[in-house]
Amino acid sequence: MRDQSKYRESNAENISEPAEKVGDHFIVDIIFIRLPNGKKLTALLLLEELSNAGFVIKLRSKSQKALEEALYKAIGYFRAQNNRVTLIKSDHESNIRACSAFLGNLNPPVKY
Repeated sequence: MRDQSKYRESNAENISEPAEKVGDHFIVDIIFIRLPNGKKLTALLLLEELSNAGFVIKLRSKSQKALEEALYKAIGYFRAQNNRVTLIKSDHESNIRACSAFLGNLNPPVKY
């Protein structure tokens, strides 16, 4: 296994504290699924950090509004299951990054 210490040092501002319990941190990304009929489905993939449980939510489009609706549904579902959802992480997907203000306005806020 590679030593990650150099990566952590150079990217210290991008590394968050580990989740305290299942349901605290999620990694999200936009995925495309090719259906048997040839159509392409756009979806939001949510991966829970500790348990590696995956969830997929169908998106109408990659727009910021569609992503905010999907994130709102997902966070509401997880919080209804007594999960805190305190942090959402993603790669450099600009559409998801655009949702950071929306996430910060939730009660309680979700960090991005």
